[in-house]
Amino acid sequence: MGLLAHGHLDLARQHPHLLVDRDLAIQGSDPGMCIPPGRSALIALCDDLAMIIVSGRIYVDEADRASYLQESRQVIVAARVWDGCIDFHLAADPIEPDRINVYEQWRSVEAVEAFRGAGPSSEQMAAIRDASVFQHEVASSTKL
Repeated sequence: MGLLAHGHLDLARQHPHLLVDRDLAIQGSDPGMCIPPGRSALIALCDDLAMIIVSGRIYVDEADRASYLQESRQVIVAARVWDGCIDFHLAADPIEPDRINVYEQWRSVEAVEAFRGAGPSSEQMAAIRDASVFQHEVASSTKL
């Protein structure tokens, strides 16, 4: 019933090939949709009904922002391949020269917490002058 309410059964019927491949990661027509090996599209779609968003901003010295972002590249790469990470990025704000915008999308709180242990180095943490970052539990989303 929950699947019917969210239209996933119709989607699964329209794309049955997404339900049978158990050996390869499946890249769907949506660039953000990648289903890992051994997962059916239907299960992956159900997982997408609830997610964790981490968003906000951090402030570093203006002169240090470019190097901070460059040093963050390893963290970003590690996060994007971490089990449970849907998206992860840090970006220079186009208006405030000392601001870095934070956006992370995760499948669960457990995935976020597991990654935090592998997060920013102590040097990166020391460079942060101020931060306003929040974790949100999202119950539903609509693609625009």
